[in-house]
Amino acid sequence: MGLDMVLYADLRISDDLADKIRGMIYIPFKSFELEKLRIEIIRWRKVNAIHNWFVVNCAEGVDDCMPIDVSIEQLIKLRNICQKVLDHSKLIYSKEFVRNVIEDPSYAKIYLPTKDGYYFGTLEYDAWYYQDIEYTLDELNKILAIPAGELSIWKFVYKASW
Repeated sequence: MGLDMVLYADLRISDDLADKIRGMIYIPFKSFELEKLRIEIIRWRKVNAIHNWFVVNCAEGVDDCMPIDVSIEQLIKLRNICQKVLDHSKLIYSKEFVRNVIEDPSYAKIYLPTKDGYYFGTLEYDAWYYQDIEYTLDELNKILAIPAGELSIWKFVYKASW
């Protein structure tokens, strides 16, 4: 159990493409519609700060395990916030906590705060938090490096479950 999170890219399938797919693979169902292609592009586990960002910024604060539409502009905003949080975060070794922590997490607490929830993971601003934000930044950079014309045909959807 825990917070599982995925960002999908959906592509509407035209009738011509649906016919080509039907000709390429065997589909045993008598009646079916091919309406979209769904690709999982980012997967997270218990990264509650990122989950919280999607809920607050893309779902008007409603956290109900329903799919959330995400615009390219919102992905850019999240990428920029991740970069700024990392720029303002320095990992140091803490004897008190016996692990690496962010020296001054005040920026992260304001712009990308952790959020508690049912098996949502740690609320600490430590090396795990830092690595999760770094991973998110890297993956968003890959997506946003795609030329705008190619990227604009995709619809992005965030989905979480716990």
